[in-house]
Amino acid sequence: VGEDAEGALSLEVLLRCSRENKRRRGEAEGAYLERLTHASLDTRGLTSVSVLRACPALRVVYLYENRLRSLQSFPSCEALTHLYLQDNALQSLSGLPALPALEKLYVQGNRLTVLDGLHGCPRLAELHAGGQKSGSGGLALDAQTCISLKDCLRRLSVAGCGLRELAPLAHCRALRHLDARDNAVEDMAHVAAMLDGAEELESLDLRGNVVSRAAQYRDNILLMTAVLAELDGKRVTQQARAFVQRFAAHKSKLRAHGTVQGRAPPPAQAPHFLQ
Repeated sequence: VGEDAEGALSLEVLLRCSRENKRRRGEAEGAYLERLTHASLDTRGLTSVSVLRACPALRVVYLYENRLRSLQSFPSCEALTHLYLQDNALQSLSGLPALPALEKLYVQGNRLTVLDGLHGCPRLAELHAGGQKSGSGGLALDAQTCISLKDCLRRLSVAGCGLRELAPLAHCRALRHLDARDNAVEDMAHVAAMLDGAEELESLDLRGNVVSRAAQYRDNILLMTAVLAELDGKRVTQQARAFVQRFAAHKSKLRAHGTVQGRAPPPAQAPHFLQ
């Protein structure tokens, strides 16, 4: 058991929680905790972890499958690079302290309604936040948080969260990979707004959203971005992009001459990779 009567992490458990850092014979508790870099504290029913403040050298902390409802008890750990918080009961990340070295954060399977509270994480490169149990309202993206992550966030997973709006991600100009499968995005304009700012996006997955069933959905997205290499799990070839661009130019030319009636015929038979 890793908790006291209230579910708080105990010093006794903390002294025995690391597989990577073994306590030396005769080593004082304080000295050991000061050099502790990894803490495996998963599946212990924890509701509070304030005792972690005794471990300033922590780099990796596993806290998945506990009972954390907030992060108010989580101390500032300047060396922390990886934090695993999947499958707790977190309703907000707003209590997260400044974590200046944090690179990867895992918060899947919580109860977040807004993705916020990450202003103190200037090096956060990966954020895994899929499968939120947010109720009928779904998950929302906080614009100010997206602005604070604009130069660092490269990979974001928000699959299965009831997400309706992608536009705040336009601020995330460093974003390379976005997994937004199985959400509630309906409007192509929201996708366009996101792509207008996230110009370096290489991989996008919108399967399971209403918007992915729209007419010419794939063609329209390829026309919005010149660098996308994978869409909905399928590679985007230069052949495919060139064909879509030629078709759009042909259609535009016909429209300019007033000859378009509905869908214009393509300049050539569509190749197999678009069929």
